[in-house]
Amino acid sequence: MVFTNAANGAILGGADGTYFIDCTNLTTTNIIVNASGYTLTSSVPVTVNNTIRAQALSVATGKTFTIGTNVTVQGSVNNVVIQQDNSYAGTLIIDNGGRFAHNNASSIQFGGGPGTKIRILTGGFLGQVNGTFGGGYRFGNAAGSSPEVSVEGGVLFVGSSTAFNVGNTASSTGTVTVVSGVVSNNLNATVLAAASPSVGVVNLDGGTFYTKQVVKGNAAGTATLNFNGGTLAASAASTAFLGGLDVVNVRNSASIINNAGFNITISQSLAHSAIGGDSAPDGGLIFTGSGTTFLTATNTYTGPTVVTNGVLSLGTSGLINSSSQIAVNSGGTLVLSNRLFLNSSGSFSLTDGTVQLNINNFPTNIVTGTFATAGSANVINIPIIIGSGSIPQATPLIKYTSLAPGVVDGNNNLTTLSAVLPSGFGGYLSNNVAKQTIDLVLTTGNLTPQITANPVSITRYQGLTAQFSVTALGADAYFWRSNGVFLSDGGNVSGSQTNLLTLSNVSANANYDVVLTNSSGSVTSTLASLTIIIPANYAATNLSLSPVSYYRFSETDNSQPAYDYVSGKDGV
Repeated sequence: MVFTNAANGAILGGADGTYFIDCTNLTTTNIIVNASGYTLTSSVPVTVNNTIRAQALSVATGKTFTIGTNVTVQGSVNNVVIQQDNSYAGTLIIDNGGRFAHNNASSIQFGGGPGTKIRILTGGFLGQVNGTFGGGYRFGNAAGSSPEVSVEGGVLFVGSSTAFNVGNTASSTGTVTVVSGVVSNNLNATVLAAASPSVGVVNLDGGTFYTKQVVKGNAAGTATLNFNGGTLAASAASTAFLGGLDVVNVRNSASIINNAGFNITISQSLAHSAIGGDSAPDGGLIFTGSGTTFLTATNTYTGPTVVTNGVLSLGTSGLINSSSQIAVNSGGTLVLSNRLFLNSSGSFSLTDGTVQLNINNFPTNIVTGTFATAGSANVINIPIIIGSGSIPQATPLIKYTSLAPGVVDGNNNLTTLSAVLPSGFGGYLSNNVAKQTIDLVLTTGNLTPQITANPVSITRYQGLTAQFSVTALGADAYFWRSNGVFLSDGGNVSGSQTNLLTLSNVSANANYDVVLTNSSGSVTSTLASLTIIIPANYAATNLSLSPVSYYRFSETDNSQPAYDYVSGKDGV
């Protein structure tokens, strides 16, 4: 069958069967398919242009239609629509060199009733071909529509769109499933449930989904992301890469979160799947990419956690305590600023991996069932050590129920595990057989408080308020001094034994510092000066009005910041 002229539209009907339509370059208003088995094909590349926006291509319920080898069906008007209304609920297949493309600065809209499916098979392509794609992709373009786009080896390419809305319209349901192949949404957020109410679902069953972030569009919608063997890859740095969805299910197959060299934050809880029939434990998650992935929520998935070729940071609030196995492999770093527990039946392993302990003031940082090491060099990195007592001392870092073979040799020496300590400290790791712990034994160093931000010099008007602050780790007490004399609260002084000193009604220049102490000793901050100036002229007039703040900018050097000369709200 030859398809050469359809300027008024093409209706493909008759009995279901197998029909290969040999195409040439042509223009048609729209294509409507009422029977199964039609495939557009060509021996050379050809383009079928659609010219009606609301009826670009529609496949009847229960029927299938294939765009095959060398054929591009191309929308050339605004808002190209696949499945013009909910009475169509068939399957469009894009396969083996077939393409559905849009070359106009507007949207591709996906409609159709329940059962509608667009399958992009190996060699198939759906997406933008040139220009600015202002209208984006809209999955679920009308109330009651329920399309699913399934990427099965092909490519769904978004390009320079402004939207990728899954569940676009009120009372619609949109679904994007990746079985294999690629979804390339590199320049946009993926918005699930964009309208009130709507349903947006992304299923990652395989392949790779690239996006700037995944978010929920409307509070009244339902947004779901299912991990089940696919890869979610970042295309930009984001402090809100994944968050605000109703649920993120970790299902049966191991899935990958790839930061792709960017720093990304996931505030969403990554949950063990509650979908009926799913396994317990689930497939777990693999974290990779040369950037840093931050988890800030309590995550409840129960399968393995694998860190490789990048950094996974739990910060002070992230938890993966439900994970049955944690493995930090070659090139991987797990950063802990919180206590990490594992089930006694679980395991924690390092294979040429690194664990960084940002706060070393817990009795134990890691509690696990089986502890294992492999490879040639595993590291526990401790950039800051604070605490009390005297040195030498031993602090348990890892509490285990059993050691895997090879962690220690016949003389109880750790074979591949060592510690990196901050400057000024010396020590080593030791296996405490009696307590079943890996201990950090400090042999040299100073456990006095560590100042991370010294007080800074300030200038204030006479009679107003000045504040000095210090930030430190491990301080049990603070003692502020003025010109070397210890202060006490009273008169115009408050906070003299806290990290924030407040001076009201200031009148004289002075130097201030603070002595910080704990049971191991003391440390003194650098000096910060208070300079008093007397307001005159315009400044005096302003201050007579008792402003909450009074910022003065340098009019000769725009690189200088503005300072609040009244209440110290510099930079606020």
